[in-house]
Amino acid sequence: MPLALRTQLPVSPPILLDHQAGYRLYGLNEYVSTRISLRRPLPDMRESACQADGTMERTVDLSGWKPRSLPDASVIIVFSKEPRSVLLRTVFSVLDRSPPELLKEIILVDQGSTALALSHPQLEHYLNAISKKVTVIRDTSITSYPEAVNLGALRATGTMAVFLSARCECTHGWLQPLVFWLTRSSFNIAVPVVDVIDGDTFQYRRIPMSEVTVGSFSWDLTIKRRKIQEREDVSRHSVPEPSPVIADGIFAMERKLFLASGGLTGYLGDRDLSHLEFSFRSWMCGKTIQLIPCSRVGLVSLPSADSVEGKKENLAGKVMVANWWLGEFKSYAYGRLDLSSETARRAVGLSAADLDSKYRHPTPNTDCRNFRWFLGQLEPDKLVAGRVLGSGRLQQRDGPALAALTVAKQTGNRDKPIVYVDKRQKLPLKHARSDPGDAPVFWYLTDNGQLRTENCICLYPQEEEEKEDTLRAGKRMAAGGVNSKAGSWYSVLSRHVGGSPGDRRGDETGRIRQGSAIAGLGGPKRSRAESGNGTRPNSDLRLVKCDFLPSLVRWVFTKESWILHAPSEKCLESYALDNSTFTVRLAKCAETRASQRWEFSQLQPPARDRSVLDMSQDL
Repeated sequence: MPLALRTQLPVSPPILLDHQAGYRLYGLNEYVSTRISLRRPLPDMRESACQADGTMERTVDLSGWKPRSLPDASVIIVFSKEPRSVLLRTVFSVLDRSPPELLKEIILVDQGSTALALSHPQLEHYLNAISKKVTVIRDTSITSYPEAVNLGALRATGTMAVFLSARCECTHGWLQPLVFWLTRSSFNIAVPVVDVIDGDTFQYRRIPMSEVTVGSFSWDLTIKRRKIQEREDVSRHSVPEPSPVIADGIFAMERKLFLASGGLTGYLGDRDLSHLEFSFRSWMCGKTIQLIPCSRVGLVSLPSADSVEGKKENLAGKVMVANWWLGEFKSYAYGRLDLSSETARRAVGLSAADLDSKYRHPTPNTDCRNFRWFLGQLEPDKLVAGRVLGSGRLQQRDGPALAALTVAKQTGNRDKPIVYVDKRQKLPLKHARSDPGDAPVFWYLTDNGQLRTENCICLYPQEEEEKEDTLRAGKRMAAGGVNSKAGSWYSVLSRHVGGSPGDRRGDETGRIRQGSAIAGLGGPKRSRAESGNGTRPNSDLRLVKCDFLPSLVRWVFTKESWILHAPSEKCLESYALDNSTFTVRLAKCAETRASQRWEFSQLQPPARDRSVLDMSQDL
């Protein structure tokens, strides 16, 4: 059972002010945190295969599992704006749940903290009374998180370096698996499974193995998470899994190897961006990153907002990372960052000349592989087949500026994204732990007729009579090696963007019903005569893994600004179910309908004349 703390907060004005101040200063419920024991007990979060030595014999040699036979480790924690209670709970969890003979020291590096409770000598006096293994480093020359991490590694003395967030809680048996696999395997960087600690209630939420994710990235060079393939063999719950990216800044590696590799890039001040660059550099220059399922660490999740200056600096850093590592794929990043042209980059002071004069290239090893290798080995879904003709947010040309085709997960089912037209601006907060169910809203139109997202999900209008045969084929593909439970086929559904959800009932296929029918989405099957009148489509729009896309799916951008489905000669159209519910459908093309006119926000595809298109031929 997860450990939950449910606190009924008093409503007296002084306490309420303290409660609000905690959110304002730290982005979390400091009031609750200060009322939880700094050494609160946590259940053993590991899988059974990790807890009992006997069950591990199927997967690893346990001769080196005992702490005395493993090299020691230094735990390095950078702190800045964390509440004192959160930082101390991190320190206590390391001390209490790490074998003494394995834990060499804990090094806290101050990155410009200003809170009196974390200042010198108050913090030092408190920690010295707890353990002689805890050291605080303060250096006023430290100006960024990467510099603080590198300084901690330089001052440490342990064989292994384990980097933790200041908002962590380590669980039983967290350290031994990290060190064990680093000393017994060929890879060089180990990351634990990161569970979620709610920043409001401080409830520890253990992530089931079926939902465990690895670090990934989006083309706007932000860190994301994606699910790993389901493990059918229970014994594999203890076997490492490749992780493309260090997602939460929590990782372990040999300390001297970290320093020899150059550590984190100091002038990439953003925490996530420095980890993303380090991940690219590690993989492409001969190292590997592996998720260790037997190691679990909880992380307090909280939103954060960047200043305007910070966003500009972060944008400069992203452009540098794109230039350094993405090679032929850097245009994908430029498109996501609204910097497709040199003029746009120069307008915000990010021209190539400006960057070259201000920052130096890290000079990677000549033996480093290119980014195409990285994508092919670790993120094959991000490889777009064919030449990109159009890219960006797919939005209504003549409607509201914020009406764009959007993909989002369906509530209650992480494996069934839905497509809808978003009629309002949505500015999602940056979270310490991104939700792996969040799907992108950046679309690509390719020369082979695919309309797809960056995660290899294609829009597919499926004819009514094709559904059963196609779905059976999809199941056969899944049986041949594709995990059907992971959701290779998806329905395209409507969604309430605002207001109350109203009367919606989901059937067993995951479609949403409202009244008797929703324009072919879950309603009774209609004849072509009934559905071909331009108001009710005869196709059920679906989201399909592009690998399984039938060959007769061809989308064309026409001179009328239509997104034309060539085989059916119908157009993609947005429409409102009510004042708060919007979705898309295929309908008879009509020049008078603004709801059928679309544009791409970044790269506008060349318009084709519908009258000269041969709908019977491949495009």
